[in-house]
Amino acid sequence: MSDIINVTDPKGRNIRCTRDCWYGHVLIRHPFLHKSMKSVIRTITRPDFINSDRTSSTVEIYYRKIANSSGEYYYRIAVEFNGGNGEIRTVYKSNSTKTGETQIWP
Repeated sequence: MSDIINVTDPKGRNIRCTRDCWYGHVLIRHPFLHKSMKSVIRTITRPDFINSDRTSSTVEIYYRKIANSSGEYYYRIAVEFNGGNGEIRTVYKSNSTKTGETQIWP
């Protein structure tokens, strides 16, 4: 599997997204993200904050607030960690954080 995204987060960890995940999951479920690759990369490399996932101890959620003429929303990116490196599992826009998450960075 080749990577379409391979960047470093603010904690110094390598985060990747495979072509299969991006084209076979993210864009299938959220086609409005087709022109959002730069925003996704920015969310991973410069998030506003990172939360722990409410159901999985191996997943962290990266958030970055976006404000435009349509209003405000967050990019919400779920990253699963295995041995220090992370892999993007899903990306979508959200109006708020999820109940039960705990902020872990900064």
